[in-house]
Amino acid sequence: MEKITRDFYKKDIEYNKFFEKKKKISFDTNDKFLEIMDELVKLTHNNRTVIINALIGSGMSPFFKTMEDTWKKSLKEYEGKGKEKFKKSMKKIMEDLKKLKKEYHIK
Repeated sequence: MEKITRDFYKKDIEYNKFFEKKKKISFDTNDKFLEIMDELVKLTHNNRTVIINALIGSGMSPFFKTMEDTWKKSLKEYEGKGKEKFKKSMKKIMEDLKKLKKEYHIK
């Protein structure tokens, strides 16, 4: 079972190609999150780095969606209330977000 799991993660969504160039970062988190990561490490027979990268990577799409939804709601709130400078900057930010999503193939 361990070999099957390891092989799965080697091939999974071209994981190794996506993270070819790596940089060391500092990461502070709470104990509960570490517990969850450690349980995932045991379950998948991987290491924390693999699990953290997977969680961060799969979490980008929902985060982008949340930002997009929040910004759209903000624009609707200010509709018809002037604030042209605010609306213009929000539209620019939303366009830049769309470009990022397209460039990095984030759905």
